Amino acid sequence: GKQLSDWLNANLDEDSLSHLPRTKTGQIQTTMDALSKIPNHPLIKPLAEYKKYKKLISSFGKSYSKFVNPVTGRMHGDFSLAGTITGRFSCYKPNVQNPPRGREFRCLFRATPGYVIIVADYSQMQLRIAALLSGDWRMLQAYDKGIDLHRMTAAAIAGVPMEEVTKDQRQMAKAANFGLIFGQGAKSFRAKTQADYGITMTMREAQLTRDAFFENYLGLKQWQQTTARITKQENQVVTIGGRVRDFSREKGGYRYTEALNTPVQGAEAEVILAVLALLDDYMAGIDAQLINIVHDEFVFEVAEADVDMALAAIEDIMVAGMLEIFPDASTKNLVDAHAGSNWADAK
Repeated sequence: GKQLSDWLNANLDEDSLSHLPRTKTGQIQTTMDALSKIPNHPLIKPLAEYKKYKKLISSFGKSYSKFVNPVTGRMHGDFSLAGTITGRFSCYKPNVQNPPRGREFRCLFRATPGYVIIVADYSQMQLRIAALLSGDWRMLQAYDKGIDLHRMTAAAIAGVPMEEVTKDQRQMAKAANFGLIFGQGAKSFRAKTQADYGITMTMREAQLTRDAFFENYLGLKQWQQTTARITKQENQVVTIGGRVRDFSREKGGYRYTEALNTPVQGAEAEVILAVLALLDDYMAGIDAQLINIVHDEFVFEVAEADVDMALAAIEDIMVAGMLEIFPDASTKNLVDAHAGSNWADAK
């Protein structure tokens, strides 16, 4: 750390150095968070890449492989029902819900000979739920008509027709959709967009994007304001399935973003539980096993001969589970399911 700090001190220009945080002793901080302050600097970019992959290899290389059972050749994670505060599953020893999404990691999870992996997930699940809870007519209309919500958001933010939306504009809209439904302010939206999507913007650009987003989705804006106000007054929030999160029992107490996050992620968790309750009936007679759940994604191992039956049954279960919690939900393009020899190919 000290060697790297000294090297940066000697080689970076004054403006770049002014953006990097320092320790109490004046040494430049060299963590990933610290270096992300100037992510596109030619001296920082390769260093950040190195740190990123070093962390991935450390977390999901040898330490991860220690959990492979010598008898089965598999990892058997411990799943905790409603193991998170919002009601989602959690997993540990190891956490098989969070291997990196890159192909180089996901392809390591492969099916037994004679079987394939089926990955089935809900399309834009949290956005759909936010639309249903808020009753925002623009969002609901998009899902009813099968319109790409990210493209629609991009068009609204950029002020252009949907057919003229660029790839970069859609990516920006994706960041806005998944961030702003949970009440991100301009500052956190800007930081998260940089970290997750590699998109750099000024504070003014972030604020203008946020303003344009809520001008387009007034129903969502009103729902957020109402939900936050009632949650603050009552110090609790209730999911659509009736589960109560009592902020008075939490150390941090009421938090605005958690007041908006919990109804959405809580409803998502309740849909997943509804699917699991239906699983045995719908999959009867099919040689298939559920081997992983990653929030709104199901991973199955299925006999090659039963793939077509399994794909149809899995889509039916997931639609039924959604309608169990949201009877009026549009199911157009709701489920995306594919088969492959490994997790990456199936995704």
